[in-house]
Amino acid sequence: LSYFSALGVVSSLLLLAGLCLTGLLPQISPNLDVCTPPLCTGSLLDPSPTDLIHADNTLQVLGLVMVGFGGHAVFPTLRNDMQDTRKYDRVVNVTYILCTTAYVAMAVVGYMMFGNSAQPEITVNLSAHQVTSRVIIWIVIFNPITKFALDFAPVA
Repeated sequence: LSYFSALGVVSSLLLLAGLCLTGLLPQISPNLDVCTPPLCTGSLLDPSPTDLIHADNTLQVLGLVMVGFGGHAVFPTLRNDMQDTRKYDRVVNVTYILCTTAYVAMAVVGYMMFGNSAQPEITVNLSAHQVTSRVIIWIVIFNPITKFALDFAPVA
């Protein structure tokens, strides 16, 4: 169980690293169906134009943020499986700090690369014809699979 969960963490980090790599390599173009230059560059070196506030998308953004922190159902199981449950509060705090940092980094990188053309699912902005983009898409597919074992631990 813990090795499979570790694969989920590694795949999440690879997703962020792959997106950054895609943004830093100028020869990798975005999906031109939803991301057309100059409004959307797909590059971190030449960021896309952005707006400070999108009031019309506030509820969608709130929903996406809430989903990212919705794994609290497994907290009791994790606490009970810990060797030293006194460290539980520290583990939860560190985990939330790391998750928040990763989410903010992903949001900033995605918004810089795709600007106002950024889609709710980052893989829509990526070109399916690039090897790097295909790897990122498979990481996105693989990542939730690694979470099932942890979610079903109380049932099993």
